[in-house]
Amino acid sequence: MGTRASSTATLAFENCRIPRANLLCEPGDGLRILLTSLNRSRPSVAAHALGIARAAFEDAVAYINERRQFKRRVLEFQGIQFLVAALAAELATCEAWLPRS
Repeated sequence: MGTRASSTATLAFENCRIPRANLLCEPGDGLRILLTSLNRSRPSVAAHALGIARAAFEDAVAYINERRQFKRRVLEFQGIQFLVAALAAELATCEAWLPRS
């Protein structure tokens, strides 16, 4: 699924006049408001990416737990275990950085 579920579109306004009563802020404040909005959305973007990474990790672990090479499960190889442990630690670190709500 990834980010395809996000309804994102491009808007272009040319020669558009907006009545003063309909302004959301003072002229010139747009960049400040945009940056504030972006900063508030960063945790949800990070959570989205972390969810995708967590699902990919779980799928990979399930696969290497089933896959056999040289009559052993791939997960039994020490080098693979090091990689799995490092990825698990990175995911746990990312989860710890996300705010809980």
